[in-house]
Amino acid sequence: MPLSRLIRSSAEKKPIFNGKAIHARLIISGSDPDVQIHNHLLTMYAKLGHIDYAQKLFNKMLVRNLVTWTTLISAYSQVGLSEKALNCFRLMVLDDGITPNDYTYVSAISACAQCGENEEGLRIFLRSLRMGVKVNEFSYGSVLGACAALEMLEVGRQVQCLALKCGIKMDAGSEEADNPNVAAVTALIGGFCAAREMQRSD
Repeated sequence: MPLSRLIRSSAEKKPIFNGKAIHARLIISGSDPDVQIHNHLLTMYAKLGHIDYAQKLFNKMLVRNLVTWTTLISAYSQVGLSEKALNCFRLMVLDDGITPNDYTYVSAISACAQCGENEEGLRIFLRSLRMGVKVNEFSYGSVLGACAALEMLEVGRQVQCLALKCGIKMDAGSEEADNPNVAAVTALIGGFCAAREMQRSD
């Protein structure tokens, strides 16, 4: 059985002994696994809830790609370690210069909702719109929650309508509102974020 398949199989089983044994054999053998094998190991630890092992492996990886970062961000977000998830997202974008995908954006927006980082959640959502990435129903719900917390009622209404336009069912009755395009919502959120930055600089 190929090594990658063996690791994926271990990720579906508990306890974690089989997966750790495979990882230990790789270390003892002195082999240098490629990033794909490392990603399979990272996913295995994350799926089994061993975030500490996943973080240690991540720290030792010399080569990281989008899958690597997204796996760790998602793992942190799923267990409620939202600050760590957001920090990973920032490092991925700013330090490694990696462009997020839909899974990364969903995990990052979820992390923002968990820790009350409403403005950052809006900025991440805005970036996803500009990149043409489609996020899921939960992400739209998180963004609407951020709009409510920030008292951005008009932006929230437009985001809700955009969700409907994308085929995501939200609250009943919102179908009667205007049906904006992505550019309109992007302009609204971008204008709000810019205004908040100006307020801070005063």
